[in-house]
Amino acid sequence: MQGERLNRVRLGHLKACLLALVVGMHRKDYGYFVVTGRKNEDNGQEKNTGKQ
Repeated sequence: MQGERLNRVRLGHLKACLLALVVGMHRKDYGYFVVTGRKNEDNGQEKNTGKQ
């Protein structure tokens, strides 16, 4: 394989995927779910609208 080295976060993701395969092979029922999220444009801070 050629290209740039994986950074620490991406290497951790790769390890997690491989570990999930190993764990999943040894269980009768196993699910693998990808959870994603997105920050609000206001950096997660609440806006003060002046209404109470």
